[in-house]
Amino acid sequence: MSNLDSDRARFERQYDVPALTMERLDVYADLLRHWQRAKNMVSNTTLDQFWSRHVFDSYQLLELGRPDANWVDLGSGAGLPGLVVALGRTVSTEKMTSGSVTLIEANGRKCAFLRAVSRETKVPVTILNNRIESVSIPDLPHSPDIITARALAPLDKLTELMVPLMAPETVALVHKGQDFASEIEKASKYCDFDVIQHKSQLDDRSVILALSKLRLRS
Repeated sequence: MSNLDSDRARFERQYDVPALTMERLDVYADLLRHWQRAKNMVSNTTLDQFWSRHVFDSYQLLELGRPDANWVDLGSGAGLPGLVVALGRTVSTEKMTSGSVTLIEANGRKCAFLRAVSRETKVPVTILNNRIESVSIPDLPHSPDIITARALAPLDKLTELMVPLMAPETVALVHKGQDFASEIEKASKYCDFDVIQHKSQLDDRSVILALSKLRLRS
């Protein structure tokens, strides 16, 4: 068994992933490898860690936010974490009757990839080919319940990007590494927010920050 196969098996066992979801994630993995040859969708050094690093890290968000919520993913890139959330939340052959996933990505080639995965897996997502700064709540199909971001920007910059997209009850789920405490301190100089720290299931030194009541300081 290859490392990729063993990583896939560990991921499936860890989350007890439904068979249909695994099939869709396999389609995603195949498309990513195909597009990577020409488009450089993710770092080449992490492609062989697709399951252990990328999917595992993204999928854990479904345990922190309602799958039937309206999700908005910032700077989606190759779909991490937003596309994994979309593939994971649709657990039957029928389209979910509530909730949505919107992916915001400025790179046109990566948007084409996201559309290809959505088409091939038959999992609906809304893809906005825009810079995050140019998007506000009226541009979204639904007011966001959950905003996600992974490996996008330092927290002070990220909170600035999120403020125009935060409705009163919106929660932002943000992946952060071992320097998260200093990032929180720096961001707190410019924004007010409530924060809950969830330990990452991938790395004991990392966290997922749940931010709410986010607002710029006057």
